[in-house]
Amino acid sequence: MPGLMARHLRELGLEENPSVLEIGVGSGYNIAILCEVLGDERVAGVDISPKLVFDASRDLASQGYFPKVCAYDGHQGYPDRAPYDRIISTTAFTHVPPAWIDQVVPGGMILVNIAGGTGGAVLRLEVDHGVAEGRFLRQWAGFLPARSHRPSARVSVDDPGEWRWTGLDPMRISENPVEAFMAQLATTDANTVMTQADDGTSLLFLEGADGAWAEVETTPVDGRYRVDQGGPRRLWDLVERTHRWWESKGRPDWSSFGVTVGAKGQEVWFESPDAAERWELPVPDPVRCPEGS
Repeated sequence: MPGLMARHLRELGLEENPSVLEIGVGSGYNIAILCEVLGDERVAGVDISPKLVFDASRDLASQGYFPKVCAYDGHQGYPDRAPYDRIISTTAFTHVPPAWIDQVVPGGMILVNIAGGTGGAVLRLEVDHGVAEGRFLRQWAGFLPARSHRPSARVSVDDPGEWRWTGLDPMRISENPVEAFMAQLATTDANTVMTQADDGTSLLFLEGADGAWAEVETTPVDGRYRVDQGGPRRLWDLVERTHRWWESKGRPDWSSFGVTVGAKGQEVWFESPDAAERWELPVPDPVRCPEGS
């Protein structure tokens, strides 16, 4: 949405005339605005799709804009034009790609949608000598997940599981973005979808990269919902535990949370970087991703 793009561009502080790298060029709409405000020489963009890059470059040139735009895996940033004052991503990532930190000047900024298969929000980070730290923006937004040359590793587990009852309505996770955000923190890497059992029963289904799974029926029986779960983790147990903690804190939204990115990893914290409540943002093992072709 143009309004969303404008809101995020305001977050970048373009009045300071920064150099900007955009991750996820897409149609070229956003990068055209950056060129108009900053000038072509201060703007670069990457997209994993060579066709999108070709089409965007053509359309940008037709309007008189000639920024550096190339096919490249956004997980790697774009070192050829680094360092940048700002990195803005118009695609979602499950973590902050470590390569970005080294490509932003001290005092620079990263704006990125951090989201998994259940929930997320937009994060604004300030970079200071190898460490990035900041909070999620109050206004929610979501982007399509980033693709990569590296296939995601997920496994299946042959486990019949076990069942029990829960008082937590699964539709709250499906319909409320704040509760989806909390469920994502709780389960780390789970994908969540609405589906149906063979008999037509409506289910909320969660599946982790390690094969952990949970099915929660959406129709209550005496105010409770059936849960079946199995694999190496009990995903719904994790959701319930974090949900109880969240309610005990007065149901804060994502803007009460922030992230610290450093050499030792990436963690989400509540209210303060020194808080005891923390959740990991797992970073895949480093791998060199080739340029798009």
